[in-house]
Amino acid sequence: MLEACRRTHSAPLPLTAVAFILSAVGTRELTLGYTADVMHLKTEGIFGIPLNVSATYLVLFGAMAERLGTGRVLIEFASAIAVRTTGARLL
Repeated sequence: MLEACRRTHSAPLPLTAVAFILSAVGTRELTLGYTADVMHLKTEGIFGIPLNVSATYLVLFGAMAERLGTGRVLIEFASAIAVRTTGARLL
């Protein structure tokens, strides 16, 4: 996640996240193993509530877009914009 964040938003955001992770590990109550466990395996981490919510809304949006024909409209719009570029053909 840190590498993906660095590639999309440059260095300050992942460096801030690393600083917070190190500050969490630096306390007496939290060990590195416990912090990694909470961040990856528990529902508070990246694979818990955030992934569940994003997957749910992506599935709902995809089903709605397919049912309404939005996907075809977006494809036609993109093809119309890129009609003069190499490889742009209407489907």
